[in-house]
Amino acid sequence: MADVRASRGDEAEAAYVDALSESASTGDGVRVGAQRGLPPHHVARPRLTDRCRDERIVVVVASAGYGKSVLGAELVDAWGAVPVEVLLEEGGVSAGLLASRLRAGVERAGFVDAAASMAASRDDPSGAVDAMLASLVNESCAIVIDDAHHAMRDAGLLLDRIAARMSGAQRLLVLARQLPPGAERLLRADALHLGATDLAVIPEETLELCRSGFALDVSAEDGRLLDAATGGWTAAVVLAASRAKRSGQPLRALARNTGGFDVIASVLNELVVALGASGDELARLAPLPLLDRELLALVTGDERFFDRASAAGLPLSPAGGRWWQLPGPVRDHLGSLGTPDTASLVKAASYYEERGELGTALQMLLGADEAEAAARLLGKADPRRVEALDALELLAVMGRIPEQILDAHPRAMFQVARACGVATFLRPRAKLLQRLREMVTEGDDAVLRRAIDAETATDVTNTDRPVDALPMARRLLAQCSAAEQLTRARALTVMGQATCARRDEDGTLSEATLREAAGYLDQAMEIYRGMGYAEAIAAPATERAIRTELGTGHA
Repeated sequence: MADVRASRGDEAEAAYVDALSESASTGDGVRVGAQRGLPPHHVARPRLTDRCRDERIVVVVASAGYGKSVLGAELVDAWGAVPVEVLLEEGGVSAGLLASRLRAGVERAGFVDAAASMAASRDDPSGAVDAMLASLVNESCAIVIDDAHHAMRDAGLLLDRIAARMSGAQRLLVLARQLPPGAERLLRADALHLGATDLAVIPEETLELCRSGFALDVSAEDGRLLDAATGGWTAAVVLAASRAKRSGQPLRALARNTGGFDVIASVLNELVVALGASGDELARLAPLPLLDRELLALVTGDERFFDRASAAGLPLSPAGGRWWQLPGPVRDHLGSLGTPDTASLVKAASYYEERGELGTALQMLLGADEAEAAARLLGKADPRRVEALDALELLAVMGRIPEQILDAHPRAMFQVARACGVATFLRPRAKLLQRLREMVTEGDDAVLRRAIDAETATDVTNTDRPVDALPMARRLLAQCSAAEQLTRARALTVMGQATCARRDEDGTLSEATLREAAGYLDQAMEIYRGMGYAEAIAAPATERAIRTELGTGHA
């Protein structure tokens, strides 16, 4: 794809708009902004990094647009530490979801053993972070929690627990607009605190940014005027320099005519006029954490909106893969222009889910108080995409959906229960399946009830009486229609597993019985192959290899 900002004619401008951006997130909290590293023409700020160099815990609290995420990337680089990066989404992040995000960040950082030790804690967030810190005790690593203000109280307490138990060469960097409830002790004396006054760019940095970042021919007095007009707010400085580069308007004139937020408002108001779009149409973009050409066409109804908006100066920056993002202050301003409509959010959520961003879709809907839409999307999502999410994240999502809405969408609960089985989160799975068995009858939804019974039968095979699952599985196979392929495959796997536990009249396990079991498992694997469900083949394949091949002496 060509750079949508090519009309501006300067790569440095794109780099600094990227630097301004709040980090975008995929569904598992990946900080795609940080993955790109520091911007190519980054203006180093040793006055800040030198203060932090010997600190174990650094807390940065400032409003949007002060460059907290970019400072975080620069600081991790100065520490020479391996970053374990987590970005919290809008709408409230629980302790369970924070633990899930941390585990994903630890694994992405290459600490596979530490991630495995966290997974062993199942649904115990405190146990997970304790296991993480113990496993990383000899590692030079930096745990970076960005947008920490989205943490709920239990997650805030978990942040405090991490800070209190850091050791060795471990570091903690918390970036937030304000500290979340439960994390107040992060203001203690053994942590270094930076605020907006510290982060505000000073005249020398403003001048360097304009000259090196945007190749603008500016004087020291121009830089001083811009700094005075913006109050050192990074977002306003960057957008003012961007506007001067694009329009050819003298920076001094911009500095005299506009102030901090006015720079952003002025640029975006020009954009509104150029696009001929209403405030409500532009407000539809504000809740969207990730953008691409097709999505913008979908929510605006304009096939050329992406190209027209980028040509008009909408500051889009790459967010990894096919995706783009808008800076946080820009999203905030667009959100003030109107009210996003539910229909647009639902369309966007379905679009994300279809492209493997189910976590992003769910968090967006919950952040916009669209819990019913989130439950509906979770219920109809592809099971493979549901199972790709961390079970702790799914449980956290479900915990944010009111009980009455969950009661109206049992398929959403079922998806979480099945995913918990894959992750061996047995206690929450058992509770969910019990609730579903009480809620859903054959008369209500026969297809869903059979799927629930298949999961129940699967759990019976893991008890001391696995053969009790045989009549359940036979009934399911007799009742399932050809369209219920996943339930049939689950029932056949149960038949294979339970048959391996069946004994002949003389108390022996015959080779014929093992061959019968292998036949059921082979049928299950064939169904999964036909569905393109490669991940699910592992369970029957393992059972076949261990129980039937070894049992018959053919392994």
